[in-house]
Amino acid sequence: MSLPITPNTQQAAILASRDQYNLIYGNAGSAKTTTLALKVMAALRRGVPPSAIQVLTYSQAAVRAFQERLSWMGTSKEVIRQVRVHTFNELCQEQLAELEGKTQYLDKPNREVYGTVLQAIADARRHAEARGHLEDFSIHGDGSLLVPNLLHTFRRIKGTMSVRVLGNGFVLTPTSADEAGARYTELAVLRAYERLRAGERSESISEGDFEREEYRDSIGPTFRLEDDPFYDMACVLTADDPTYTAEDHPLKLGIALLLVDEGHDMNRAMFMVLQHLIEINPISQVFVVGDIDLGGVFAALYGT
Repeated sequence: MSLPITPNTQQAAILASRDQYNLIYGNAGSAKTTTLALKVMAALRRGVPPSAIQVLTYSQAAVRAFQERLSWMGTSKEVIRQVRVHTFNELCQEQLAELEGKTQYLDKPNREVYGTVLQAIADARRHAEARGHLEDFSIHGDGSLLVPNLLHTFRRIKGTMSVRVLGNGFVLTPTSADEAGARYTELAVLRAYERLRAGERSESISEGDFEREEYRDSIGPTFRLEDDPFYDMACVLTADDPTYTAEDHPLKLGIALLLVDEGHDMNRAMFMVLQHLIEINPISQVFVVGDIDLGGVFAALYGT
């Protein structure tokens, strides 16, 4: 049975590829998403079960657009429902819920989140003072006007996994923060914030072994914001003492074909999730599409 549209020369070459790993890049508007949809259609027509196809993208709008592309190509609503099309956040949130139980997911910060950030500032300041780093702590006052910017900074730092990849032996100081590519104050507040999000009491953060990251290995969070699911999943996957076995791996989904749209937007945390998806599933092919800087992005991620 023929495909619903006639592929151009480049699309035909991509559809004919038997390579396991495929990076596809081009300018905006060069039909990269359509090419992925054609790959899904070709797989379905070869008999690949819809539930064995995983498509990952970056927004719910992109998820809907991809499903609409499949519908336009003649795929039935039932088959579209079975094809696994998720954002990175959605996939990780679903699988973490199975692993640790339901965690509150917030579309945007609420009063609890703002209060958690303010408490983290206070805890980080006390800790900096106790460790002799108060002069390096740059937030004065309660920091309430800085909360939105801090949350944005948290997302960026967590996406890099810069502290996590240094291991549980990482000790936070102004020097080590600089070596990790972050400012001491931002990293100090982030570490306090993450421990509060993990459910620790403020007193234990101020008085305990604040520097080390070991608490992230086993304690589930009290809430998640945007981009927290794939960061939390990356932390679970890289824990020194995993809470899962090979048989109940949170990303063991029976995927045979993995496709990633807008791969140039991938950060280190997403990349770690992608690596584990490939390692734990019987995936025959991986296709990642993105803008012309995609190759450089993946080179940087592999080299980190």
